[in-house]
Amino acid sequence: MTFSARISVPGSPTETVTLDRPPYSVGRTPDNAIVLPHPTVSSRHGEFVSLGGAIAFVDRGSRNGTRLNGVPLQPHVPVPLAPGDRLQIGPIVIELAPASAAVAAQPRVRLEVRTPGAAIRETEVAAFPFRIGRVADNDLPLGDPIVSSHHGELRDTARGVVYVDLGSRNGSRINGVPVVPHVETLLHDGDRVRVGDAEIVVHLAATPHARELPSTIPRGIPHEQIATPPRRRGAGRAIAAMTATVVGLCVCACLAGGFTAVLLTTDWTPITAPGGPRSGAGRDGMPQVRIPAGSFTMGSDTGEPDEAPVRVVELPAYSIDRTKVTVEMFSRWAENARVQGAWSRDADPKSPVVGVTYADAENYCKAHGRRLPTEAEWEKAARSDDGRIYPWGNNWDPSRVDFGSFKFSAYPIATFGKVWGPVGANQQGASVYGVLDVAGGPREWVADWYAPYPGAESLGFEVPKERFRVTRGGFRINNYSRDVRTTARGWQSPNEASPDLGFRCAS
Repeated sequence: MTFSARISVPGSPTETVTLDRPPYSVGRTPDNAIVLPHPTVSSRHGEFVSLGGAIAFVDRGSRNGTRLNGVPLQPHVPVPLAPGDRLQIGPIVIELAPASAAVAAQPRVRLEVRTPGAAIRETEVAAFPFRIGRVADNDLPLGDPIVSSHHGELRDTARGVVYVDLGSRNGSRINGVPVVPHVETLLHDGDRVRVGDAEIVVHLAATPHARELPSTIPRGIPHEQIATPPRRRGAGRAIAAMTATVVGLCVCACLAGGFTAVLLTTDWTPITAPGGPRSGAGRDGMPQVRIPAGSFTMGSDTGEPDEAPVRVVELPAYSIDRTKVTVEMFSRWAENARVQGAWSRDADPKSPVVGVTYADAENYCKAHGRRLPTEAEWEKAARSDDGRIYPWGNNWDPSRVDFGSFKFSAYPIATFGKVWGPVGANQQGASVYGVLDVAGGPREWVADWYAPYPGAESLGFEVPKERFRVTRGGFRINNYSRDVRTTARGWQSPNEASPDLGFRCAS
């Protein structure tokens, strides 16, 4: 029998989730299928599972326990459920009822497959999982030699339709950004999955999904309604929160040994913070680097489409953290601020903190008299004013980059920082200004909303307004030299806490 779970949180609207294809994890952190952001709920509190064809619930050794119809459940023992049963987790009540066939119906998914030199083909996903790969036994065989035999697959989950890279040799990308192997990435209508040379555009007609309950814990920004995994590597590229009137004045600038057209922008207003630039150290002991006022060349006409057009941007002087904020620094503040979530509290204290939302990063910076840098400020600090491709120059040198030691399936988010070394360890990767770790290590939140650059041509897909924040820098899973360039852009939903995403502050 398919159940619906009616979830009631004091002071919040009642939500209903369909439990048609277990398992569904239940917990406080955003990597669960059903997210209950309340302090009495453990990070991984329990799970709805299938038991002999029936739905059961198992408490995963939670701190405060679970009650079924008023009786405490024994940890780690699955208990079959029946219509009318009531689970209680702290003040939260989950009541079980039969689900209607209409609610339990699978979503309709259409894929538009584009490969170089071939006509666009369309296919409908009739059943899940829907596997994509090189060989003929896949639901979508591609036949491309750089595609792995079983490269990735679409799954239908309580969150909605997700994509999972199955540990492929050359990786997958969503909206231009590599995904983490074996981790579910929630898909939205219009997302583009890159597998080898094929681009697969995902069209979702109707996607039932689990909903995250409104939080009673102040976080600075509202929670998204869709319960998402801890990372969205359909996290892509970004800029916004800036007004721009582009004046078509072309000048020439020498980049990477050649000449390229530069679009000079005379009325472009990046986000700025009150107060003048700082130098020295922040309140948390973070060393800061002063970036002088002046113009620099921003963007690239030879990178991804959302990096164009190249233009000259004028910025006032500012200061930026020399490295990413560390686990040690963030922990001191998070304990006092009672931060909820699965940030990398158990990792090396000197490693960059990861698994933080945009609000976590923004609030930390504000608490220490700083702010998140804008996208333009981040790029100038990494690139300097001579238009270089990498922080150290124009020649690719992987020894200057921290690619980490990736064992994604082995680490929970609380310990995920263990894949990174201490911040500032690779001095060879420093920018002209002495800013460290801008190529390699985890990505970084910046202040802007994701949008095309002013004067950009169409990116080939519609960018939702003020839906994703920009991320900059960071690692890429296969040492791709293109993706650690100073102009490379990424995006992430601001409420998502990703195990490869940290931050630094500016002032």
